[in-house]
Amino acid sequence: MPGKHMPEGRGEINMEMQVGQVWRKHGPHGWLKIEKILDPRYPEYDGGLPGCVARYFPPQLKGIKLRGGKTYFLAGNWEEQIKMNRFLLGEGQPVNML
Repeated sequence: MPGKHMPEGRGEINMEMQVGQVWRKHGPHGWLKIEKILDPRYPEYDGGLPGCVARYFPPQLKGIKLRGGKTYFLAGNWEEQIKMNRFLLGEGQPVNML
């Protein structure tokens, strides 16, 4: 993709993780949003432990609000932790259409 940062060593087949992406599971549980990426392959890396800051939202039982939630730091294989049984919510795609 022109103008997009593609981390080294990744093919076009792998989806690049980006700040602001919402990853969800089927159903009301397991939604998260990437808030900050701190990995040597990304521009915001600060030299510390590689990982990602993600906000886990409470169950979306009465409409999709994506508010509140708890923020966690995912270390180690953070990309796999995000993708585990989740799919990326498409840009501009209404969350209630899935």
